[in-house]
Amino acid sequence: MKKASLFIVLLLIAGCGGQADTVKIGVIAPLTGVASYIGEEVQQGVLLAQEEINAQGGIDGKLVEIRFEDGRGDRAATVAALHSLLATFAPDVVIESSATLSVTPIAQEQKVPLLATVASASQIPAEGDHIFRLFTNADSDSPVIAGYAVDKLGFKRIAILYVDELFGHSYRDVFTKIVEKKGGEILTAEAITYTEWDYSTPLLKIKQAQPDALYIIGIENQITNAMDQMAVLDMLDIPLLAVGTIATPNGVAAMAKHDVAAYTSAFCLDAMPGEYLAKFMAKYEHYPGFFTTFGYDSVMVIKDAVSRRGNERAEIRDGLATVKDFASTVGTVSADSQGEMVFPMCPKQVSEKGVLDLVSGNYYDLG
Repeated sequence: MKKASLFIVLLLIAGCGGQADTVKIGVIAPLTGVASYIGEEVQQGVLLAQEEINAQGGIDGKLVEIRFEDGRGDRAATVAALHSLLATFAPDVVIESSATLSVTPIAQEQKVPLLATVASASQIPAEGDHIFRLFTNADSDSPVIAGYAVDKLGFKRIAILYVDELFGHSYRDVFTKIVEKKGGEILTAEAITYTEWDYSTPLLKIKQAQPDALYIIGIENQITNAMDQMAVLDMLDIPLLAVGTIATPNGVAAMAKHDVAAYTSAFCLDAMPGEYLAKFMAKYEHYPGFFTTFGYDSVMVIKDAVSRRGNERAEIRDGLATVKDFASTVGTVSADSQGEMVFPMCPKQVSEKGVLDLVSGNYYDLG
C-alpha cells in the first residue's frame, strides 16, 4: 500500500514538473463572425512566434503552449472564452483581441496577466495592474492625424464617420478634442455599425455639411466600403483621413480603384524587419496583414517578460510592466506606468503608390 501511495505521489510530482516546463498562453480572438479576418491574422502571428520560439528551445528551456478560444468579437462569447481558458487550460498569461473590456475585470480579479491587442478603447490599460495593451490606440494615434490634418493640411471643418463601438467612440472623442483645441470644428459625427453596410444616410448628411475633410474610423473593409459608396454619391472630392487599418495592400488597392489618397497614422517604420517578413512569407506564402504583426509581437513581448522575470503569473505581470526598448516589428516598445506598450506613430499617406511616411519621405514596403 505504501509503495502504491509513493508511486502516485511520484506521478503527481512528475506531472507538476511537466507543466512547469511550458509557458501557457491563452489567446482570445474573433475566429468567427464579422471580424474573423482580424482573428485569423492575430492567430497567424501568434503561431509564427510560437513556432520560432519553440524551434529555438523555448523560453529558457520552457516551450510555449498556445490555446485559442473564439471570442467572436462579442462580449458574452469573450467572457465565456476566458472562463473556458481559466477552467480547462490555466494559462500563465492571456492575449485578448475580441471584446477586451468585457474580461478585464475578471482577469484583474483572478490576477491573470492580460495583454490586449487589436483593442483601441482608451481606458483598457487603466483597468488594473494585470492589464496591458500592445496596439495602436486613440490616445497615441488620433493626435497624430488630427494635428497633421489641421496644422499641415489646413483642414479646419471636418466630419467624422465612425463605428458605433468603444473603438470608434475613443477615436472620435480624442480626434474631436485635438481638432477643437487647435481651432478647428467637427461639423458632424455620423455612426455606422459592424453589421450594416449601407452608409448612404450618414454619408449624405456629411455631404450636406460640406466639410474640408472626412475622418473615417473603422476596420479596413468598412473604410473601403465607405469609399465605394462615396464614389456613387459623388463625394470623393472630399479629402479623406482614416485610421491606420487602411495602411494595407487592400487599402492601397482601394486608393488605386478610386484614384484618390487618404491620410492616416501608423507606426514609424519604412519596412517590416526582414527576418520576420521572410519567416512569415515562408510559412504562409503571403504578405503579413496589419493585425498579424501585433499577434506576433504580443507573444514576443511575453517572451521578453518571461526571460527577464520568470513564468509565474506575478512574474509575467512584473515583466510586462517593465518592458523597455523592446525591438518589435512595429518599432521600439516600452511599457508606460499604466501598462500601455508605447511605440512611435507617424503621419502617412495611402495612395496607389503605396504607404508614404510623411516624416521620412519613404514608402513603407508592403511586399
